[in-house]
This record gives sequence, structure tokens and C-alpha cells, in this order.
Amino acid sequence: GINAVCAMYRGEDKASTDMIMMLVLSSASLQLLPSTVIGMRAAHGSAAPVSFLPACMLATVLSTAVGVTLVKLISFAEKKVATRKKRRSASDSGKTEKPA
Repeated sequence: GINAVCAMYRGEDKASTDMIMMLVLSSASLQLLPSTVIGMRAAHGSAAPVSFLPACMLATVLSTAVGVTLVKLISFAEKKVATRKKRRSASDSGKTEKPA
């Protein structure tokens, strides 16, 4: 994830929404089949090495969904704030001061 963000870097001071989204998806670690954990449980004599799978899948799907939702909400809020600032500065620049 970090290498991809470095490749997407364009010399800006802030990370773009796409960069943040990619890091969230990478960090949320959506796994469809956690074979390493299943293998470790089987190697250590577990009677049901895949019994944790429903809870694991639910947790990874929920964490990914929450992460994506938060990135989208924050991105939407930042766009609204930027739009308000543009409108405010445009209306301020259009005003002319009267001489005293």
C-alpha cells in the first residue's frame, strides 16, 4: 500500500482521497479465506480448524465497509467545506467598498 501511495504522490502536501482509500483497503485486510490461520489451527490439533470462519469473514467485511464509508463521508464533508469557502471568497471579492 505504501509503495502504491508513493507512486501516486504528485508533490502535494496532503494525501488525496484515492491514496487514503487505498491505504484503508490495504489496512482493513479483507480476506476471503485466511488459509494461514486455518493451517495453524489444523497443525495444532484443532477439532474444527475452520469454525472461526463466519466470525472472521463478518469482521473483515464490516471493517472494510466502515473504513470505506468513513473515507467517503470525510471526502464529501471536505468538498462541501471547500465549496463554501469558494462561494464566500467569490462573494467577498465581488463587494466594493464605499469611500468614507
